[in-house]
Amino acid sequence: MRLTEAAAWTVLGLALLGQALAHPGTGLVVSNDGSVFVADPERNRVWEIVDGRSRVVVRGKHAHLLGFDRDGTLLGEHVQFQGDDRWEGHLWRLGPDGKVGIVAGPGGDAFGPEFSPLMDAAGRRYAWDGNVRLKLQSRIVRWTGNGTELVAGSRWGQLDGRGAAARFGSVGGMDVSRDGSIVVADGECVRSVSAQGEVKTLACGGLLKKPRFSLARDRSNHLRGITSDGQNVYVANHLAGSVVRVDPNGALSLWLEKRQGWSALGLKWTGGRLYVLERKSSRLRVSVSERARQSRVLVELPHD
Repeated sequence: MRLTEAAAWTVLGLALLGQALAHPGTGLVVSNDGSVFVADPERNRVWEIVDGRSRVVVRGKHAHLLGFDRDGTLLGEHVQFQGDDRWEGHLWRLGPDGKVGIVAGPGGDAFGPEFSPLMDAAGRRYAWDGNVRLKLQSRIVRWTGNGTELVAGSRWGQLDGRGAAARFGSVGGMDVSRDGSIVVADGECVRSVSAQGEVKTLACGGLLKKPRFSLARDRSNHLRGITSDGQNVYVANHLAGSVVRVDPNGALSLWLEKRQGWSALGLKWTGGRLYVLERKSSRLRVSVSERARQSRVLVELPHD
């Protein structure tokens, strides 16, 4: 697919350079051995957390999203603004020797699926194809190695259905399972996409709404990180500072609330625990929660 002004690639609401500081990274992943990796795009770093201690493992990469390839190797995006709403980027990997190598790119379609770290077990990489300013189309697409194919979506809006019959709005976050199924934060709704492209709205409104105190002209997404434990879906309402759980029947409950000014951004459920990337001003920390309304801080990252 070629880059056009009418359908410029964006991922997770990145459309304007002026939104960069208001669009902190949601990249939070956990390896099979329990190591936690966190994207820190404001400082162009990626952190590793082991046994409550943090260290920088990648420098000079502006990554909002992280993932793993089929071998468990850390993947990340790098995006760079070129002016005139143009972005360039590439996909990188962190090798076992600690060296960073390029997987794909560089290229002009910085937010296309070719450069996305969100990967399923078959090695297909997923991204959101939409533009929050033009609102012409909103689709979830994937890179197969031979090109880009549609998973679901078409024109801007919200409509359940299969493949191109479905519609999405402004996607603020999504999480891809190993089997290719996806959970999506879309506006003030949580939606699921099967591996076959069947879209279903799980819940809307209520605890998923944008808080009243938010700026009316703020076009950034308030629902950000999203993850699933296989039954329930968890989503970060960043502006409210909370984590909301959606059960299989679509019922909403407050899993975590804002604490001392810290707001949830990125989420990952693994090993019976919910890992939470939180932000307060320009500071970042990671917490872990095993039950509703309870969590403990693993580490606060240095912010020099």
